[in-house]
Amino acid sequence: MNETLNFQGTVLSNLKDFNNFTIFFLQAYRIFVIFISTDMLKIYYLRISDFQHLSEDELFPLVGEDTVRKVTGYKNPGVRRTKLLGEGMIRRLLFRLWGLHKEDYLIRIGEHGKPLVESRFSVWYNLSHSGDYIVAAFSHLEVGIDIEQKRKARMEVARRFFHPAEIQCLQNLAGDAQDELFFRYWSVKESFLKYTGEGLSASLSAFRVKFEQAIVLLGQGMEKREVKISECKIDPSYVSYICSGNREIPVLRKVALAELQYRL
Repeated sequence: MNETLNFQGTVLSNLKDFNNFTIFFLQAYRIFVIFISTDMLKIYYLRISDFQHLSEDELFPLVGEDTVRKVTGYKNPGVRRTKLLGEGMIRRLLFRLWGLHKEDYLIRIGEHGKPLVESRFSVWYNLSHSGDYIVAAFSHLEVGIDIEQKRKARMEVARRFFHPAEIQCLQNLAGDAQDELFFRYWSVKESFLKYTGEGLSASLSAFRVKFEQAIVLLGQGMEKREVKISECKIDPSYVSYICSGNREIPVLRKVALAELQYRL
C-alpha cells in the first residue's frame, strides 16, 4: 500500500515537473516568436465598408473608454467609425504581433501627432486612412505610412508646397497621369514626414521625390537619413507608401472581421 502511494506520489511529482517544463517551454517559444516577428516590417489594412453592418455600440468594445468618450463628441458618423476601427485594429495587432495587452503598454502622441508606444518591446506603428481604407504599419524601428484616394490633381497645392522639380514633372503631364503622379508625390512626402515625426509642420518642398530611383532626395537644411520607401499596392484607386529605417520587404495583409472582433 505504501509502495503504491509512493509510486503514485512520484508519478504525480513527475507530471507536475513535466507540466511546469511544458508551460515554461511554451512561454519561451512564444517570446521567441514575438521577437522574430518584430524583425519584419508589417502592414495591415481594412476596408471600412466591410464593417458597415456593425453599429457604433458594437464597435465601442474594440477601444478604450477614453476613446469612446472622445469619439462620441464627433458630429460626423464617418469620422467616428474610422476612429473606432483604426484604434481597434491597432490594439488587436499590438496583441497579435507583440503579445501586448492594453495594460502592458501606453500610447503617447508626440508634438506633431506621431504615436509613441511605451512597452517592454521596441514597438513603432503608424496609421493612415483615406476613402474606404485604413492602413497601419508596424516595426521594431520608426515608421511612417500614408494612403491617398486618387482624385483630380490640385496643381495650386503643388505650386505652393512641392519641390520645383516635382512641379515641373507634373506640368509635363496631363489627365490621369498627372493625377496619379500628384498623389504619389503627396503620399511619399506624408509617409516620410510621419516617419520623422515632423508631420505637416515641416516643409514639403524641402526635399524632392524621384520615383525612377526609388529614393527620396533631401534638400538643404534637412538631416540626411537612411530610409527605405516602398509602395503598398492595396487598391488601384488608391496610392500608399511606407517609409522606414527597416530594410525588410514589407508584408501586406488585410484584417478580417473575426480578427477585429476578437476580445482581448
